[in-house]
Amino acid sequence: MSDSHKLNLHTAHLLPDIPRYIETRSMLLNRRGTLFGFNEAEAENYAVCNRQTGLIVVIGKPSVAAIPEAVAHRAKPGAVLAFDDNFSFAGEALSDWHSEKAILHLPDGMLNLPDAPKEAVRFLTRNEVVALQGLPSDLHEELIIEAEFTQIAATMVDCKPVAFCYAGAITESLWDVSIDTLEGYRHRGYAALCVAFLARHFYQQGKQPVWGALETNQASLKLAKKLDFKAVDSLFVFEENDKKS
Repeated sequence: MSDSHKLNLHTAHLLPDIPRYIETRSMLLNRRGTLFGFNEAEAENYAVCNRQTGLIVVIGKPSVAAIPEAVAHRAKPGAVLAFDDNFSFAGEALSDWHSEKAILHLPDGMLNLPDAPKEAVRFLTRNEVVALQGLPSDLHEELIIEAEFTQIAATMVDCKPVAFCYAGAITESLWDVSIDTLEGYRHRGYAALCVAFLARHFYQQGKQPVWGALETNQASLKLAKKLDFKAVDSLFVFEENDKKS
C-alpha cells in the first residue's frame, strides 16, 4: 500500500460514516481522490478531488491555495461541495461560481420500493456501457467512467436501456444514489425501478442508500418522498457559471 493511500485511509477514518461525508470518504477509501492543502497538524482542513469526474469536496478551511489547486487538477469540469460551516470560505475561493443547496436523505424505515422484475432491470457489463448508443455524450462519458468503479443498473424497454442507476459513492455502510433517465422516458417509473433493483442489491451488503437532490430539482425531491426517503442533512453545490443550464 502506497504512502498516499495510507494517508487517504487515515484521513477517511477521521470522518464519521454519515451522508454529508459520503463523497469525501468514498474518494479517500477507494483510491479515487487526491488531497490538497492537507496538514497533519490540522487534519480536519483540506480539499479532495476526483480527477476523473471533476468532483471536489472542501472539508474545514484548508489553505487558500487548496481549492484553486484542486480545481486545476481536474481532468473535466465538476462540482465543488461545501457545508454550512465552510460555505462562505469556499465561496470566497469560487467567487465567479454559483451555488445551490442540496438536501440529503436516508430511508425513513423501509423504503417503498416497486417490484423490479428480472426482465425489466439488470446490470450492464462494462462492454455494454461502452457500446451504448443514442445517449447524451456527457451521460455516456459519465457511465463509462463509473463502470470502472461500480456496477451500472439499467431499466430495459424493448431491449433498450432507458434509465440508469449506480452508486456514485460507496462507504462501509452507505451508497449514493445516482440516476438518469433518457428524455422521452421520464415520469414513467423507470428510474424508481432502477433504484429499487440497486437498493435491494446493496441492502444485501448492509449498505443504505443516500439520496441527494438540489432544492430546485422538484422531480428528484418528489421521487425521494414517494420512495419513503426523509431529509437528514444538507450541503452546498458550487458550479461554474458557464456550466449553469
